[in-house]
Amino acid sequence: FRQSVLAAATSGRLTEDWRQSQPTVDQWHATTFGAIAIDLRYGTSKKCEAEGKGVAVLRIPNIGDDGQPDLHDLKFADFDDTERKKLSLQKGDLLVIRSNGSVDLVGKACVVDDRAEGLVFAGYLIRLRFDKTTVVPRFAFFALTAPEQRQRIEITAKSTSGVNNINSDELRSLPVNLPSIEEQTEIVRRVETLFALADRLEARLAQAQTAATRL
Repeated sequence: FRQSVLAAATSGRLTEDWRQSQPTVDQWHATTFGAIAIDLRYGTSKKCEAEGKGVAVLRIPNIGDDGQPDLHDLKFADFDDTERKKLSLQKGDLLVIRSNGSVDLVGKACVVDDRAEGLVFAGYLIRLRFDKTTVVPRFAFFALTAPEQRQRIEITAKSTSGVNNINSDELRSLPVNLPSIEEQTEIVRRVETLFALADRLEARLAQAQTAATRL
C-alpha cells in the first residue's frame, strides 16, 4: 500500500484532482537530484567514540526506518570550526546511505529534523541540501524512496564485491519529476495522511493476529 502511494505521489496521480482545481499552478518538469540540490557532500571519515565527548555524528544506524533520524546509539568526535561549518546539519537536509553490504540499505534516507540540527554526519552518508523555496525536503525524500527510484538505485549500486555503493555523481543523475512548491506541499500532506492510515491498519492487523493465535 505504501509503495503504491509513493508511486502515485511521484507520478502526479495522487494530486490529479488538486491540479484540476488549481488552473494557474505550474506544470511538473523533469529534472535530476543534482539540479535541485544546492549542496551535495560526503560526511566525515574521522573516528567516532561512544564516550559522549565532542559533537554527535549520525551514522548508518541513525537513518531511521520512518524517514526520520534515529538518535539512539550516537557516537561523538571533536571538530574544529571549519569542519563544523562544512558538516553541520540543517533542518530539511536529506541524508542518504551511499555504501553498505546490503543493497537494500543503499539509498535509504532520512530528513533531518529539529532534534538532529547542528549534528554532523559520517562518511558512508551523503548530505543533500535544497532551496526550500523550490523543493519541499519531504517530497524529495518520497521521490528518492518511490518504487521505480529504488529499482534504479539497486541496479546502480549492486556489486559482486560484497560492498554495494552509489556515488555522488550517480546520486546527482537520478531523475525526479518536480511539481510546484504548492503541489509538493499537498503531496506531502496526502502521503503522510495515507501512511498514518497504513500504520493504524497494521496495528489492527497485529491485534487480530495476536487474538487469532490465542484462540
